[in-house]
Amino acid sequence: MEQILESLSVLVIPPWRDETAMTVWCVFLAVAGTVIYLTLRRLTLGRTLRALINGGCTDPRSAKEAGALPGASKRALESRDRLIEKVKEEGAPTRYYLPDSHLKKAQYFMKASGTKLYLLFLEVLGAYLIMVLAYYFLPSVLKLMESLNPFGM
Repeated sequence: MEQILESLSVLVIPPWRDETAMTVWCVFLAVAGTVIYLTLRRLTLGRTLRALINGGCTDPRSAKEAGALPGASKRALESRDRLIEKVKEEGAPTRYYLPDSHLKKAQYFMKASGTKLYLLFLEVLGAYLIMVLAYYFLPSVLKLMESLNPFGM
């Protein structure tokens, strides 16, 4: 059992171990955070686009309020993606619709938003494994690059 725990300790790198560990942890957290953010954003925007399409909101006359679109996210409706158009009338709540000119891009986006959450977990796990490999191999690669540098001293 002790051998197994010692073997697994190679995969756990605390960020306070040394400077290289801190650097690879910072890069890993940046990559993992970006992947998680973009996946969740695609899921919410895809759900909102589906709600607009299923609600028949294709022109300003058929536009609906956010409350009338089940599954639509208010943040996604207000996003700056320029897929969803707004109808603002004085004294009336804002209504939203998906123009026909944006339908092809929206369908592509909905297809890409079908990511399963277990794939998100596998992507983050893969990024962690790359981080571990980078921790062990990055110093050697940097020394090799330094020795090959024709401009160095």
